[in-house]
Amino acid sequence: MNGRVSIVVTRSSLELPSSSEMLFGRDAPLAAEIGVGSGQFIEAISRRHPEWNVLGVDRAPDSVVRTFRRLRRAGTEHARVMRADATFVLRDVIPRRGLHALYINFPDPWPRRKHQGRRLLQPALLRLISTRLEKNGSIYLTSDHSDFFTFACTNALETGLFRVEEGVAPPESLETKYAHKWKDRDLDIFHATLIKTGEAEESEPGIELVDGMHHAVLQGELPDLTGFQKVIFSFRTGTVVVLDAYRTLDGSGYAFLVHVEEMGLNQEIIIEAREGKNGYVIGIKRFGEPLQTRGLRHAVRCLTEWMEGQGMTIVHRKY
Repeated sequence: MNGRVSIVVTRSSLELPSSSEMLFGRDAPLAAEIGVGSGQFIEAISRRHPEWNVLGVDRAPDSVVRTFRRLRRAGTEHARVMRADATFVLRDVIPRRGLHALYINFPDPWPRRKHQGRRLLQPALLRLISTRLEKNGSIYLTSDHSDFFTFACTNALETGLFRVEEGVAPPESLETKYAHKWKDRDLDIFHATLIKTGEAEESEPGIELVDGMHHAVLQGELPDLTGFQKVIFSFRTGTVVVLDAYRTLDGSGYAFLVHVEEMGLNQEIIIEAREGKNGYVIGIKRFGEPLQTRGLRHAVRCLTEWMEGQGMTIVHRKY
């Protein structure tokens, strides 16, 4: 069982896979679940539909690991799990009209009014989903929270791109630990099928890849970063967070742990400040094969300029 999804890239853009076959090695209808929890649902739906390719998406590392182990134990060959933001996967991984069904089971309702902008199934996401669902494809929504359920169904109707049919949740959705939790408390469970009736125009740009080798050369004394506190930088489409700084093993430079978030894509990278022929070279360490996006270029730029603010001098830059 393969636990990762392949992404096809070019030098200048992230190329959408043209079919489910590029993701799974076989051509079959693609079903996805946003928020895999412990993986009960994705295992059950893959057992029920061996003729489907099944993709689980979650931002929580623990959920992804539990689901991966569950699928591996089950020996499931046609299911994958991916740690990523749902918007990124829908926009940059799943091809247009490439999704047969999308399942959303007991999402966080974000009940406080000030947090409702974090809720899933906002109008913009629903419009994006409409471009990824095949003709007459559906979103299967199951929730224990009546206010969120009404919010999601109302948004779907107001886009003019979905027909809403309320009914009984699929049996697999009612066998998850969350469903059992609500049933044990004798709470209502709401379900609707949001059936695609139209399609939005493709308007939101995807992640753009740029040439790599982002780097700079600085001269001067490396600053003393004992007691380093994280530093946050913003750019137009995202955020760079320098989480920590470490001395290299030979003591001659620094390694910075950096988190880059842009347009739903989150990457953790290591940027090194290492001794070079003409000064200290600031550049991305080839670790983990990060996607060479604009965000990584901004990370090198922000850290270089921050080091300049600590008393060093920039003598060369490429970012």
